[in-house]
Amino acid sequence: MLKKYFKIIFINLLVIVVSIELVSMIYIKVTKPVIPDYQRIPTYLDIITDGSISFNDILFGAGEKIQQDPLAPRNIDTAYSWCNWHPRNNVHREKFPCFDVLYKYNELGTRGSLPDPNDTSTILFIGDSFVEGFGLEEDSTLPARIHQKIGRPVLNLGTSGHFSPTQMSLIYSSFAEKFKHKEVYVMFYLENDLIENNIDNHYKLFANRYRPYRVLTNEGSSNIVYKGSLDSTTYSWTHYKNETQKVFAYFPPNTSLLTKISRLTYFKRCLNLLKMNAVKKSNSNEKPSELNYTSKDLQILEKDMAAIIQVAEAHHAKVTFINLPSKNLFNFAGQSDTNLSEYKALETKLASYANKNNAGYISFYDYISSEKIKTDRLFFPCDFHYSNYGEAALTKYILTTIK
Repeated sequence: MLKKYFKIIFINLLVIVVSIELVSMIYIKVTKPVIPDYQRIPTYLDIITDGSISFNDILFGAGEKIQQDPLAPRNIDTAYSWCNWHPRNNVHREKFPCFDVLYKYNELGTRGSLPDPNDTSTILFIGDSFVEGFGLEEDSTLPARIHQKIGRPVLNLGTSGHFSPTQMSLIYSSFAEKFKHKEVYVMFYLENDLIENNIDNHYKLFANRYRPYRVLTNEGSSNIVYKGSLDSTTYSWTHYKNETQKVFAYFPPNTSLLTKISRLTYFKRCLNLLKMNAVKKSNSNEKPSELNYTSKDLQILEKDMAAIIQVAEAHHAKVTFINLPSKNLFNFAGQSDTNLSEYKALETKLASYANKNNAGYISFYDYISSEKIKTDRLFFPCDFHYSNYGEAALTKYILTTIK
């Protein structure tokens, strides 16, 4: 009799486990959520349907070689004054769960075609990966969209890889001499620009990089100082080629067999997703990085703005600054008027500095608010950069400011 009860209990438990796993599988398959810890770990279903991997390799093997395309790195540290740049005349593949695109770099290292150097109607766009068009096809980047809409030549001077305002000022100084232009748009992403622009944070953030920094002097001026070296930077062709041969393990050393098996299930992925969402919700009240700046951070940024304005004036060009709000900022500012006023205070400072120096400052945050655009749609579901929808919204706004 007891044996019969145990059998009934076992069968019921098995049905419950299978049902939970089936529901988890359907949810994962339908929603396709991005779960960072599981990007390279297949499910048991992947192993069954993919003949290139086996349960033995996953559970007992040492690992596998990373399958990277034999193309170019996205960017490398160089001897240019701004250091971080694209490898010229090369192609890089950027593959994420929600996009798979090729970046084609021309003879000067920019994305897109080069304008006539003597065409004064050219518009220069300067910034980091948001201007470069991270995750976007070439014709979907902001500069390309502007060209398609109004027909004026554009030059995309954006690059990813933690491109700071100081680097923006240095690249503009160089390219302003090569291309005549009437307007220049400088796009900050203060979520990381302020902290990454301060030399005090170099060894904490970029110990293995070669980067320029603007350092304030006691006399109120500033100097450009370089940290790191080209020989030791990890942003190099040598490091990139070595990475293509690097072997990684599916699981950390000494991971138990039971843990490995559980991580092949869809239920475990759902649990991890719930944990991620709980952490995200608990962090939603935290102040975003844009607002965790010091007075020194702001002074350095203003010096970078001054350097850009000086070059623009020398070339009789109009310069306009803009900050591209992060998802964290949109969420934080939308929670209360107090939070919003804190961000608007920062924008007021930047606008005031720009205006008193004959430059412009425009607010993308205000535009998004006035148009009542749902901010989640601005970003990729698998990454923090602006999606095609976000880039289209930014293009529409920028078009209203072009003379």
